[in-house]
Amino acid sequence: MSKYTGVPCAHCGHPFTDQDDVVVCPECGAPHHRSCYRDLGHCALQEQHAPDFSWSYHAPHDDSSQGERTVICSRCGAATPAELPNCQMCGNPLRPSDRENGPSSERAYRYAPDSQGYFDDWEFQGVSAREFSAYTGGSSYYFLNQFKRLVRSHGNISWNWPAFLFGFPYFFYRRMYRFGLLLLLWEFLAVLPTMACFIVGPLDDNITLYGMQIAYNAQLLSQFSILGDIIGMLRWGVMILCGLFANKLYLRQAIRQIKRFREEHGVDSQYYYSLAMLGRPNPLAIALLFAAFFIGSGLLGSVMQITPVV
Repeated sequence: MSKYTGVPCAHCGHPFTDQDDVVVCPECGAPHHRSCYRDLGHCALQEQHAPDFSWSYHAPHDDSSQGERTVICSRCGAATPAELPNCQMCGNPLRPSDRENGPSSERAYRYAPDSQGYFDDWEFQGVSAREFSAYTGGSSYYFLNQFKRLVRSHGNISWNWPAFLFGFPYFFYRRMYRFGLLLLLWEFLAVLPTMACFIVGPLDDNITLYGMQIAYNAQLLSQFSILGDIIGMLRWGVMILCGLFANKLYLRQAIRQIKRFREEHGVDSQYYYSLAMLGRPNPLAIALLFAAFFIGSGLLGSVMQITPVV
């Protein structure tokens, strides 16, 4: 076991495991994940460096003997002292099932309000880390770290795998409807030439797919072959752009909506709960998209010449 196992990284605040590659600042001794140190380019505590400064870590005391426990909110994943009736981040009433979680779990430490790099004094454009965390909900640990990296690097690029893989459904899921609609329109335009080959006559050839023969316009399809290759490369490009810039777009939306909500409703006892409701993912949008896809596929199939293979 490494002497740093369980100690939080000076940059991201995530505890080290036995498998982590740890690098130590040569000036103050603060430990970092190698990837964190490389991304930051210097020690996370550089501003504190002084001739008499050296890093030190004091493990949290176990106060369970005094009746103090950490309770994990089932809605947003934040940690709250067990004696409080509501989650101190989103305001959600804590249920008995929430109180079964003890403070020793990794999630309790990761989301604890006093853990390094999470609920701290960091803010951006007037929005605090706690407000960002409430808005992003169960994914707040990931998004808050991505937001911090974007701000510190003064950049726009931060990779997001779900946005790359799923495209417009991901943007709808995260309530970024404007970008979702633009991507949906692009996808429709991208497949329009291929769809035309199966609708516009003369349908003089057939292709077998899943035991069905589908008639298509062979001459039109050959004319669109080069266009299809170009569209295919453009679709890959759009996917990469989604992966690169989704977090930046989400950061901008979070700032805009949090500020507007604060101005319109003020800060009260239910403020963080309301932010969690404002920013929570929208699975209904995904269900509606799938329903629209199946309905559209059925309508398209009704105008195509499809016959079973005997």
